[in-house]
Amino acid sequence: MSNAVTAQQNKFNPHLLFWCVFLAAIMVFIGIFKAVLLPFVLGIAVAYLLDPVVEKITCKYLPRWAASALILLVFYVSFTVALLLALPHIATEAKALAQNIPNYLDHVWGYIKDKQNTYLSFIDEDAIAQLKQAAEKNSAQILKVGSNLFTHVINGGSAIINLASLFVLAPIISFFMMKDWDNMVDWIDRLIPRSYYKTVKQLQSDINTKISGFVRGQILIAFTLGLIYAFALLIAGLNYGILIGFVAGLLSIIPLLGSITGLIISVAVAWFQSGDLIYMAVIAAIFLVGQFVEGNILTPKFLGKNVGMHPLWILFSIMAGAQLYGILGMLIAVPIAASAAILINFALSEYQKSAFFKQNASPETAGSKTAKKTAGKTTRKKAANKKTATKKAASKSTTKKSTTKTKK
Repeated sequence: MSNAVTAQQNKFNPHLLFWCVFLAAIMVFIGIFKAVLLPFVLGIAVAYLLDPVVEKITCKYLPRWAASALILLVFYVSFTVALLLALPHIATEAKALAQNIPNYLDHVWGYIKDKQNTYLSFIDEDAIAQLKQAAEKNSAQILKVGSNLFTHVINGGSAIINLASLFVLAPIISFFMMKDWDNMVDWIDRLIPRSYYKTVKQLQSDINTKISGFVRGQILIAFTLGLIYAFALLIAGLNYGILIGFVAGLLSIIPLLGSITGLIISVAVAWFQSGDLIYMAVIAAIFLVGQFVEGNILTPKFLGKNVGMHPLWILFSIMAGAQLYGILGMLIAVPIAASAAILINFALSEYQKSAFFKQNASPETAGSKTAKKTAGKTTRKKAANKKTATKKAASKSTTKKSTTKTKK
């Protein structure tokens, strides 16, 4: 058995080599062409998200190309209108927030100085002054970088061209992908090796369920939470309420991150705005209620129990994607993370079925299994002996009775 396991370990696996080379080739391809891949990735993502809607409305009187065009038109028009309505308010509030940051810093330093004699007497005044100077310097640099970036985007001809090409090419790519989606799926299906067809199709189904469920569901959750936070903060009279709600909703793509970030920022702004503890509690309650709604209503409805991913895994994947490929990497990070989770679970399952895993069981485990088997055999043997003895006793009793009758 040991020799068989050793031979299996040393056996060359061409399939593993193929998939490693294939994965490396994809990474190199993305790295080389990442500057032009963004419209294609966005177009494919939109087509993937809207394909179920196209499938439902496609019929004999409405061909697939017409259904694709109709759905895309409604989607992009709605998105553009929402963007045009929201952006002016968000830009106004962002500009006001940037202008008030120095005032907020002065407020913080004044509060610290008031409490220094009572609670912070161990902190030197020079240290506080240096900390204030460093914070003001860094905040000024952040504002300067943001202003320069905005100016570069507005004045840079190449940036405008790239942005325009993104909005022009993405809908076109989405249309052709949606129109030919079934044909592409059939083409990929014919390339699957027949010996591994069932396994590959099962993995494909699991990955599709994970990606479609999580991405569609999490986008709906983030959008709903953004609306809830923005309207609630606006009604509560919090400064920059729409901006904070938008940021919290956007960050809710990563579970918990949006609510926690929005809670901290909104409570801080409420403190700067009024300093009233009751008002701060009301603002905090908005995010606590939003978190309750997300966990008990939105997540079960849009995600279910089997398609979620751990927040740390999502956060790591987005940060890794941003580090490797920038914005493009952030867009493809979540689908890759979902696919990797399915493949890792499958690999672990296959490993636990392998002879290598079973052969390397610990001696204690093997000893306990042997002891259990021996105990079971002994128990069954005792039961069988007891049953045999009972039968013999019954037989003797019957023989004795028959002999007594004969004598009489």
